[in-house]
Amino acid sequence: MRIFSLFDVAEGFRAARIFAGRAFSFRSGSPFSPPFLRRALFAAFLWTPAPVLAGQTVTVDGDVSGNVWGNGDGNPPHDSSTNLLDTDNNTVIVNSGTISLGARGAYKAGGFYPIVASGNTVIINGGTVNQDVEGACVLTGTSSATGTGNTVTIFGGTMGRSVIGAHVTSQSIDDSSTATSNTVTISGGTVNQDVVGGYAYNGQFGAATATGNTVTISGGTLGHNVIGGYAYSYRSSTATATGNTVTISGGTVVGDVFGGYAYGSNINTATVMGNIVAIATTGETYANLYGGAITGGGTGDAFTDNELNLAAGNTITSAQNFNTVNFTSAGDAGIATLDATATGAAGNPLVTLNTDAYNVGMAGAIIGTGGIDKTGAGTL
Repeated sequence: MRIFSLFDVAEGFRAARIFAGRAFSFRSGSPFSPPFLRRALFAAFLWTPAPVLAGQTVTVDGDVSGNVWGNGDGNPPHDSSTNLLDTDNNTVIVNSGTISLGARGAYKAGGFYPIVASGNTVIINGGTVNQDVEGACVLTGTSSATGTGNTVTIFGGTMGRSVIGAHVTSQSIDDSSTATSNTVTISGGTVNQDVVGGYAYNGQFGAATATGNTVTISGGTLGHNVIGGYAYSYRSSTATATGNTVTISGGTVVGDVFGGYAYGSNINTATVMGNIVAIATTGETYANLYGGAITGGGTGDAFTDNELNLAAGNTITSAQNFNTVNFTSAGDAGIATLDATATGAAGNPLVTLNTDAYNVGMAGAIIGTGGIDKTGAGTL
């Protein structure tokens, strides 16, 4: 085992100052960084209480065997778990080639301390990523996990599994998992599994919260569900998915669309409120649209303040758990079944159908235990 000298440490600090924020590029068959830099940076990490570098950019223009992490150790395939850089403001750009595993703007797993990942970016212009694409992925054992302000943008390429703005996991009894203000934007390419703005998972008794996350789709083919914010609390605590937004103006969505989604066991309390689904396409086909959904036996409000903004002329199997439906153009609503049940909401409130100034046809069935309140100058 090599012992790092004080010279190595000094070089580490010097290298940290010189190379902080520098962009690195990886092409098949080429070295990623000189060995002295790796040695010096690792020495600096050993001697400092917090990571030194932030803002690394990793560009992929060829095949990679393994994962690509924006805060990786600077050596292909960038997924060494021993030399990870800071979990903030890193970027991964994939132009071509095949990544055999996943691509993440930042990755960190730890046991006894909070982890926050923020401001990381993944951009997919082309190529293939066989597993998940995530703006950030953090996992903790006995403390809190937070992902905020991370971004995934997909212009093309093929994603073998899911695309997630931020994926945070905590196994803490007391601390929380929080995914907030993360963004996924897709204008092309193919995603084989789910698209999620922010996913928060707690495997013990802590809370899981996904709030203020955004998914925007203007093109591409999405092979499964689209979810603005997803909170999963495995044991006795709370799962909260609020204030998330999904906007679709193009592309093909094969699965269901959820503004917010919560999973809770039968002793959990779930809150899935204030989420927005906006469908701005015409002539497209959708399965089921949900303002909010709660599964796993948990109870709570999946209806209040959830909103559907809907252009006419699409074909939609069902719409449910929307407190308000705003029609944004004239024509047939295209909803085969509108479920007016106000899941978990106090007082069994009505579903407001707002035509604004548009004349809208509603030929589909209205079912459920709730009622309808029509507003707006247009006919329905």
